[in-house]
This record gives sequence, C-alpha cells and structure tokens, in this order.
Amino acid sequence: MEQAGAQLRKQLCQPHPDTFTAADFDRLETATFELERRVLAACQAAARSGGSACFDTEIARLRRRTSVWQGYVEIHRAADPATRLRQLDSLLRDPSQPPPIP
Repeated sequence: MEQAGAQLRKQLCQPHPDTFTAADFDRLETATFELERRVLAACQAAARSGGSACFDTEIARLRRRTSVWQGYVEIHRAADPATRLRQLDSLLRDPSQPPPIP
C-alpha cells in the first residue's frame, strides 16, 4: 500500500496531477482491498489454529490500517490536489492514524 501511496504522491506533485490520479487512486484502492483480503485470511487462519494474543493484536492493527487507507481513498478521490497531497503525506508518515477530514 505504501508503494501505491508513494506513486500517487509522485503524480500529485506533477504540474497537472488530475491527468494521472484516477488510475493512481484505483491502484491504491486495489491495494487496500488486497490487504483487507489478506487480513481476513489471517483472521480465519488464526481462528482455526486457536489464535493468540500476538496474532489478535497484529490482525487488529492491520484492520485499522486497511480502514484508514480505504477512508483516505473514499474521502479524497474527489478532493483538490493540494488537499489530497497534504492528507496523503500525513498518512504516509503515520499509517495508523487517519488524516483529518478536510
């Protein structure tokens, strides 16, 4: 997801960012769905194996991370490039914290 976010950031810094960002947002959204799928698979595997506090903590962290990235895509897909970039920078610095809503 960080790679997709970094690619989106690179495009947002271009002189005319709107020409690329739709595809880059799609790429980021696809990455969030893939992470969500993997988290669900890990959750099912942990449940079958009896689970552990370590796995539960990590799964919860990954679920939060997925939710934060999905929220960014939903909220900022239609935002202006400056807002997208500012919020993306915040998210790339600390992926566990949702960026503030503009």
